[in-house]
Amino acid sequence: MNVLSPAVIEARAGLISESDYVQVERKERLRRTKRIRRVVGAYSKLRICGSKQAAIANILADLRHYCDESGLVFEEIDDQGTTLYWEERDLESSYIF
Repeated sequence: MNVLSPAVIEARAGLISESDYVQVERKERLRRTKRIRRVVGAYSKLRICGSKQAAIANILADLRHYCDESGLVFEEIDDQGTTLYWEERDLESSYIF
């Protein structure tokens, strides 16, 4: 079992399952990524988007609007997401699946 650092727990902010097992977390992340892929696909079909890159830019803009309306600081959340991303990549690269 891997012990999670306080930085990982803070960065997760309840967005990732509480499993401490790398493979279980990886499978869950892949499921979430699959859902994101569907959302990006739907956005890319919109007339204002037209491409995956434009779709992601629009999703990010919509998330910023959501944060504004909800009183959340997007930049702080984005920093947490970036930290989490690198920790997940580092963790996965240290294991052989």
